[in-house]
Amino acid sequence: MSEELIHVLGQRPACTGSGMYLQACYREADRREYDQKVVAAAQQGSGRSDCEDFKDDFLPVEFMSEGLSFPIFGMSDNMPYRSRTYASMSAGEKELVLDAYLDRIEKAAADMDEPVILCHHLWLVTSAAARRFEEYRVIGISHGTGLRQLQKNPRFADEVREGVAHLDKIFALNRHQQRLIAEKLDYDRDEVVLTGLGYSPSSFFFPSEDELEKRRRRDGNEIAYVGKLSRSKGVHSLLRACDNLRRDDVKLTLIGSGQGRERDEIEKLADEVSCSVEMTGLLPQDEVGRRLRRADLFCLPSFYEGFALVLLEALACGLRVVSSDIPGVARYLPDIIEESGAVEFVELPPMKDVDVPDEEELAGYERRLSTSLSRQLEQTGDLNFLEDEKYRQVVKSLSWSGVFERLEQHFAE
Repeated sequence: MSEELIHVLGQRPACTGSGMYLQACYREADRREYDQKVVAAAQQGSGRSDCEDFKDDFLPVEFMSEGLSFPIFGMSDNMPYRSRTYASMSAGEKELVLDAYLDRIEKAAADMDEPVILCHHLWLVTSAAARRFEEYRVIGISHGTGLRQLQKNPRFADEVREGVAHLDKIFALNRHQQRLIAEKLDYDRDEVVLTGLGYSPSSFFFPSEDELEKRRRRDGNEIAYVGKLSRSKGVHSLLRACDNLRRDDVKLTLIGSGQGRERDEIEKLADEVSCSVEMTGLLPQDEVGRRLRRADLFCLPSFYEGFALVLLEALACGLRVVSSDIPGVARYLPDIIEESGAVEFVELPPMKDVDVPDEEELAGYERRLSTSLSRQLEQTGDLNFLEDEKYRQVVKSLSWSGVFERLEQHFAE
């Protein structure tokens, strides 16, 4: 089994789910004394703040620099930092970006014997690395957004498909992704390994008795959201659904950041709705966990997710959950969680694109979302599910330690 890892990510290694995945894998491997390097994006001084855990092992690809004078290309059209879309990427810019990544990976590998290269996102950087470094074991990690980019930017499809064919394995988050990878990338389904996601138990854990007692005594209820402030994440719909509740005893806390017009729209809508809204901006993971343990209900209204890691983090913090019925997510959760009644999934509206709902159907989705929120809010005083030891043990089993052990089984040839 290899004890050398090179983690590769075309985004900043903070702020997004894939970055949290990378950081969690790094920490788990560090506990097992792996030799590691991280190759990921940085811009405008973000490198130092993004890599507290692995600062000595970070080889940044620096955007907004002399070599790459433009912002990072985001895996989503709206990122929590300055970015550009892949639709705007020129051939010259693509060549510069890929050359920079391959150069950093080569430098990382030069200090190792036989590293395993873990490439996040089935997209351009992963495709290029798989072609270049055939002497090493290169594994791709699907977060779903690569498949979305394939649909949004088909001009890159042949290049990505050809490169992905060189991967030794692909890790997928759920069976829905496994099927799409086989269909859209012509990849052997037997080589797509289901790994799921995990949460960090150091930041996300069940509330103490004192914290639960504060919940019980507090007037009103708090609904929490964690993620990017964007239309594709359903934040506009969440605000309108909370407005439909017509309750002045409900507070909505939006944890995360956004950019540009969509953030401006969300801020304006937050001022107009009938409930109280707090927008915290980006928070450290420990603070996110503390905020979740203080809340009563978590809502994930997203129209698309590879897999919603934050949903597991909310469950770990003892919250009831209302989530859009994102393909593959519900089937990942153990039966005892769904049977507890603490989790409710809301039917999505018909979609015009992979993450773009039919505007004419949004009102119906928002009514369904509001109904589920209202139903769960009526039960926030019932915390019996948290007293079920089997429920607690199952939730604890979804941590990163178990996920990394599943990954590690495939590091060897």
